[in-house]
Amino acid sequence: MLERLHPPLPFRLINGAGTALENLGLTPLRFEPERLRAKASRATGLSDFGPGPHEEGLEVLCRSFEEDARLSLIGRIGMQNMVSRALQHLLQRVEAKKRRPDVFEAPLDPAPLIVIGLPRSGTTFLHRLLCQTEGARPLRTFELQHPFPPEGKDRRRQLVDAEFARLKSMAPSLDVKHFLGAEEPEECMWLLNTTLVSLSYWVFAPVHAYLEWYLEQDHHVAYQGYREHLQLFQAETPGRRLTLKAPVHTGHLDALLAAVPEAKLVQTHRDPVPVVGSTNSLIHTIHSVMSEEVDDRRTGRTNLEMLGRMMKKHLEARERHADRILDVDYDALLADPIGTVRRVHEHHGLGWREADEARLQEHLEGRQQHRFGRHEYSLEECGLEAAEVDALFADYRGRFLTKV
Repeated sequence: MLERLHPPLPFRLINGAGTALENLGLTPLRFEPERLRAKASRATGLSDFGPGPHEEGLEVLCRSFEEDARLSLIGRIGMQNMVSRALQHLLQRVEAKKRRPDVFEAPLDPAPLIVIGLPRSGTTFLHRLLCQTEGARPLRTFELQHPFPPEGKDRRRQLVDAEFARLKSMAPSLDVKHFLGAEEPEECMWLLNTTLVSLSYWVFAPVHAYLEWYLEQDHHVAYQGYREHLQLFQAETPGRRLTLKAPVHTGHLDALLAAVPEAKLVQTHRDPVPVVGSTNSLIHTIHSVMSEEVDDRRTGRTNLEMLGRMMKKHLEARERHADRILDVDYDALLADPIGTVRRVHEHHGLGWREADEARLQEHLEGRQQHRFGRHEYSLEECGLEAAEVDALFADYRGRFLTKV
């Protein structure tokens, strides 16, 4: 259910100070593009952000933070850190292209294995299973949030653990909905943040105007930036197969495969009714950490429309790429997870080893479903009905949910 958060006292005091300043007409930590770019330059000692869509995206995002999101002071701190980090990583990626051009000319070999599908359709479960097999190279959360190893002592894991500890103290139900950990394989959507054309910003804050802008963009340039990050990770661990997942790719199939033509794809399929309900529940929790006021009905309607648009684009693109994708049914995945992983390997010619099955069994024994509690949700709490979800996804249902 859509819980109301009760943050610990220190966080309530911080937000209270932010409210007091707002009441005095003083907005702390305003989102100003030039100031954020300057901050990133000071942090890295770099100034070349390169070509690409980041300037317009940053303008739209900053305006949406100020006009749409009703961020608390905690939210302003969190989202400023997220944007500042993305700009720093953009500067570092542009610098890497100057210093190591050979990395960006190399193919992705072995071919990446990428899980796509609607959010909350088993993508995380399948992805983390695939990451247990021999030769898999997952991108762990600390790498996605800090993709450039620092000089000297590497404290990325500790930084991410501390961030998650603060986040979970404000939203104790988060692990029930999506388990987070610095060492966990996580979704590669984070790598799009550097382009400022990324769904991540909506996932973390109710930036409605930015989301509408995002949905209207051509994503080909952004996915070229995504490929460059993959090439850097490939260069770190040559010979290992990047094993990735992000539901966001489902709506940008043409752009993904134009940028990563080597990719082998797996798509999960689940009834859209629980998909929409579960998505709304997760995003409600994250938005509640960042925003002073969350309009659950507006957010629920926005998520439904966003997912519908994503699937419409996917079905149009799927005609061009059907032979690239293996389909996996959610219920079949839960019923036989090891058999599903074996099927993925056999379909994509990745080989299968007895040791893989043993590792998967061990992984499953430590990852029982509902170990943090049962995730309860419904459409009605966001003002939606199953009939309208079914109508919006009728084409998808007819194509995939009756014959996977």
